[in-house]
Amino acid sequence: MKIQTNFKLVEFNYDLDLSSFYKEAANRGYINNSSQAKMIDCFKHERAWKVWILYENQTPCGSMGSHSLDIMGPNAYRICARTCFFTNFNINKGLISKKEFLDTLQHPTLQFLMIACIEWAGLDKDLYVTTNNSKEGSQRRAHHTWAPLMTKIGFLEKTIEQNYRGHMQTFWKLNTDIFLEAISRNPRWLIQPS
Repeated sequence: MKIQTNFKLVEFNYDLDLSSFYKEAANRGYINNSSQAKMIDCFKHERAWKVWILYENQTPCGSMGSHSLDIMGPNAYRICARTCFFTNFNINKGLISKKEFLDTLQHPTLQFLMIACIEWAGLDKDLYVTTNNSKEGSQRRAHHTWAPLMTKIGFLEKTIEQNYRGHMQTFWKLNTDIFLEAISRNPRWLIQPS
């Protein structure tokens, strides 16, 4: 089953006007998404990187990045970096249940942004998500709730804890095949052409 949406995914470029997005992110406490310096420029030293902006109609409402992760090996990439999504833009216009998110994978971050990261880095790469116990944005929730739940259903595997980007971070390896197979079993959201 395919579900039509008003979402569009755009690769970040310096011509995009994201001032309203940065302002809204700051208002919601998403510090890592509150400016170009924090959300984009922080990746400039990476060997390879890409950030996507999710729009509903003409309004930017989400972001996610991916970059090379050489500390984990030459074929390693970090995905889900600078993840942000404004919940009032969800299809049901608000928060979703744990069942919708984890059982049926009905969320823009899973349907569009994670898929973009995986496709960009490559199916043959080692893909990692990092979390930490920081109070910034939703980091603590991702660290204590989201990643452990994703591990429980087999999408992630906890691998190592180490100091990275100024925080003690937990590295979770994505079981790409299991995640993509689960996505394919559930309703897929259609994205508008760019």
